[in-house]
Amino acid sequence: MYLIKVDEPAKSWFAFKDPRTGRVHRRPDMTGKINMFRVTKGTLFWHTIYSATNRWSYGINLSDKAASRVLAQLKQNGHSGIVSHGKLA
Repeated sequence: MYLIKVDEPAKSWFAFKDPRTGRVHRRPDMTGKINMFRVTKGTLFWHTIYSATNRWSYGINLSDKAASRVLAQLKQNGHSGIVSHGKLA
């Protein structure tokens, strides 16, 4: 899980390639955004970052149980466009 802070919203982004479809999704950054994805041994997760502003990200390695709890709380609070383990949730 990465917590994001930017000086200027939408002047940076996170992009990832859906491992099932090959489609690339690009998500603009804003302060308070969370990017969450799983990287496991033997499974690649293509992703990239672009920024035309100051951008900070703080990464935290979560257990599967903790990640599920975070996702459930975000969904309960009405957050949309959640990316969960490389899938749009």
